[in-house]
Amino acid sequence: MSLSREQREKVRNFVVFTNASEGVAGEALKQNNWNLEAAVDNYFTNPDQYQPKGGRGRDDHKTCDPAKIDRLFDDYCDKDSDVIGDEGGMEKLFNDLGVDAEDLVTLILAWQMKAQKLGEFSRQEWTEGLTYIKCDTVAKLKDRLPSLRAQISDDQAFKEFYNFVYMYAKEETQKSLALEMAIALWKLILKDRFIHLDTWVDWLQENRKHSISKDEWALLLDFSNTINKDFSNYNAEEAWPVLIDDFVEFGQAKVAEGK
Repeated sequence: MSLSREQREKVRNFVVFTNASEGVAGEALKQNNWNLEAAVDNYFTNPDQYQPKGGRGRDDHKTCDPAKIDRLFDDYCDKDSDVIGDEGGMEKLFNDLGVDAEDLVTLILAWQMKAQKLGEFSRQEWTEGLTYIKCDTVAKLKDRLPSLRAQISDDQAFKEFYNFVYMYAKEETQKSLALEMAIALWKLILKDRFIHLDTWVDWLQENRKHSISKDEWALLLDFSNTINKDFSNYNAEEAWPVLIDDFVEFGQAKVAEGK
């Protein structure tokens, strides 16, 4: 049975609090009716309850060393600051992972870290994120990248990731996302997912002059998931943003011209 977003969040918090595996986290939470506080308390007060078969310890998958995670952060931390950021730390991390800074997986990693600021990981974000995904070395994190990429193959997970990116990339002082940034992100995130992506980008660059609202960002995903090649299934009576209405009008005119 798939978990709800709230349940997945509780699993993550349980793992971060206890350094246990996701499997143990799910088991403990189910046994305690998804009460996080009760589950964590029971985990520490009744350790034998979670000992796996074979007797090799409470959690066979507990391979994450908090001290190593902390030292790893120090290895990449920017000079004279307590973040991994744009003074070389993030670039060095991506180089060591063998990925380009514009690779989609860098955003997926930020999502797993619950990062709050574009291009930056705080110590807390780094510690909680790597504890959750069970990586305390660069080698382990590099090996984990394929499974991180695979996480967004699930539609619900992709939607959560997609909406995270909006808040992650938006300037803290701004209510909306700069158009140039939105376009760059759409080209990266919606590649092979939105049949009208190239036309959408070209149309935006010609017709849009200001930033993208959260509502416009979110509803474009719904639009991309439902619209067909000739726009014939578009229902203008539904509550689409004016931006999408105008784009569809343009797209339908182009289709008519091509007939």
